Amino acid sequence: MLTFAKEIVCPEPAIDDETVMFDIETTGFSSRSTYLYLIGAIYRDNKKLILRQWFAENKQAEAAVLASFFEILGGHSKICGYNSNGFDIPYVNERCRHYNLPYTLDAYESIDIFRQIKPLSALLKLENYKQKSVEHFLGIDREDIYNGGELIKIYENYVSTSDSSALDTILLHNADDLRGLLAITPVLSYMQVLEGSFTITSLDIGLIFKPLTAYSCKCLKILSRYCPKSCLCIMYIDSTCRPEYKACYIIAKSALKWYIISGKIS
Repeated sequence: MLTFAKEIVCPEPAIDDETVMFDIETTGFSSRSTYLYLIGAIYRDNKKLILRQWFAENKQAEAAVLASFFEILGGHSKICGYNSNGFDIPYVNERCRHYNLPYTLDAYESIDIFRQIKPLSALLKLENYKQKSVEHFLGIDREDIYNGGELIKIYENYVSTSDSSALDTILLHNADDLRGLLAITPVLSYMQVLEGSFTITSLDIGLIFKPLTAYSCKCLKILSRYCPKSCLCIMYIDSTCRPEYKACYIIAKSALKWYIISGKIS
């Protein structure tokens, strides 16, 4: 087993001391006929944000990867992932049972960002809700160019050749998944917008100006309803306004995107 760890910088405290964000890489979907070869995690340690990865150089190292991951989890009460309730958690649990390891992720409070985002589909209107699609919507860039399925062949190549470039590609993919997971967590604040359970404390939209639409009008009304007059003034004109005026209005979808990324909703 190989272990890699480094401190990462995050401008906002996206996770608390009790939470571990994690992502796994496997050789297939079935937890009974395939195996796990990489677990990556982000967590806080003495106020530092740590990205740690446990890599199985072959199938025989899988049990050690699992045990090392649970050593870190021991000091936490919550786990967070993307579609983790549907895939990562049951997969890890089954692999622990396979080796008769005394661990289960069911003991931890689970935060599945995918499941929390799905109710927002009517608002976000994305083509799909894969993590990369949400990242793209929020303007988050990643260096990695592969998907999990493509990574399997790269891992098989590593097992056969110990090619260091293959290892680098695998670690980068997993690290970008984790960094992306950390970066998209603010999108959960969109639910606060729908429920009205927020207060706008400040707003600086800058130069986000696009044509007015019926959808943006609806969102602008939401913003103006909850924003104090001292920090936001929105002049609302319906879609019948003169064409030359339309370029002067903020499209709320962009405004909200900026707003969420900036962490201004409380």
